Amino acid sequence: MDTNNQELDILCRQTNYTIEQAKESLQRNKTLEKSIQEYLGVLSKPEPIVSVNQGIFKSIREFIDNAS
Repeated sequence: MDTNNQELDILCRQTNYTIEQAKESLQRNKTLEKSIQEYLGVLSKPEPIVSVNQGIFKSIREFIDNAS
């Protein structure tokens, strides 16, 4: 069984899609995760708009956190 068939099987098990609907969904969304998210109606969170200073300090905090 190749990856495409595995993804179709998983998508059919996780949703109530038929094989044809699952194929269309995978072609439209390109990934299994996005297809399942579309089925469940999960919306992606927009990135918060930050000022330049907030971005700089966030980068510094992340750098220091990773260093320790």
